[in-house]
Amino acid sequence: VENETGAEKKRREDQESKDFKVDALMNRLRRDCENAEKVDAFAVDFCYVATPGAKKRLAEELLSPPELTNMKNNNNNNNNNNNAMTENSSNQQQNALLMSPLVPFYARVLKLMSKVFPKDISDVVASKVLEKFFNLNTTIQTTTTPQPRSNVHSSSQQQQQLLKQKLQNVHYVSELIKFELIDPSVEAMQCLQILI
Repeated sequence: VENETGAEKKRREDQESKDFKVDALMNRLRRDCENAEKVDAFAVDFCYVATPGAKKRLAEELLSPPELTNMKNNNNNNNNNNNAMTENSSNQQQNALLMSPLVPFYARVLKLMSKVFPKDISDVVASKVLEKFFNLNTTIQTTTTPQPRSNVHSSSQQQQQLLKQKLQNVHYVSELIKFELIDPSVEAMQCLQILI
């Protein structure tokens, strides 16, 4: 850093500035893209900082939409002490199947990016989401054998987590089909055939 020339220093500062802008955009995508207008504004802003590294980061971010956090669970635990255990169990089961509300907006970002950076972002994400779909839905389920009581709860949690992953992935695949990022005539029919 001490021996760098003026040009090298400017280049380093420009790169740090772009990295900071990319970080801010990724945070904005996770927290603020709740409607089409905000998603469109995000896509335009991203195009101004789109370096190869930024495109890779966006693709990684779009592969895993953040999970929904439901704050009602905390409020329900304080309401009824008598039925707290039953309500808590019921809320956990319902929350486990809730899907991220950002999936449609992430798919919209992908559609917008497909017009500008088709090979770098949208094709990569769509193919990996499809690959995950096929992996999740073509795994051979092991036969259930009687398990000790302590393992039943763990097995139930694992099954519920797998179901949640499958549902979220199917939701993402359906959004990608809607935005025509997955071919509806071939790949969508393969997905439908697996689900039936």
